[in-house]
Amino acid sequence: MKLLFLALMVFATRLLAGPESIAIIVDKDCTLQELSLADLRAILHCEKVVSPNRAKWIVVLRQKNSPEHQALLKAVYKCSADDLEAYFRMGEFNGSIDPVPKIVPSPVLVRRIVAGNVSAIGSVRLSEVTDAIKILRIDGLLPSDANYPIKTAE
Repeated sequence: MKLLFLALMVFATRLLAGPESIAIIVDKDCTLQELSLADLRAILHCEKVVSPNRAKWIVVLRQKNSPEHQALLKAVYKCSADDLEAYFRMGEFNGSIDPVPKIVPSPVLVRRIVAGNVSAIGSVRLSEVTDAIKILRIDGLLPSDANYPIKTAE
């Protein structure tokens, strides 16, 4: 009974809290500090493929039903989950996208992959950021800033 009550409290807190910012993250040793939204879009679309350390970007995404992925679809990709999946499938098939983004089931895995690779980029809720990763500014804004562009719908 206590566990159910705790789960309901966490759910209610998230509902009342409103939208949460999605932090774009890289490894702490990555030299990058900031991206424009346009550059972020190019990296996440696998169009801008070379990272600051001259290796290919490794894009790490959450599953398409996650709030993080939904926020990226709205603010960055500007398309539906199905359209994005078709885009990546076609790019993988014709060889224009190499490597395709890694899709992972949890923010813990996003952080683990990003924290271990200076060429990886991913996204997690601001509340899930740890000191093992670095948050990038997007168009000069941090996720804690009022006009930050990437937020969950909930």
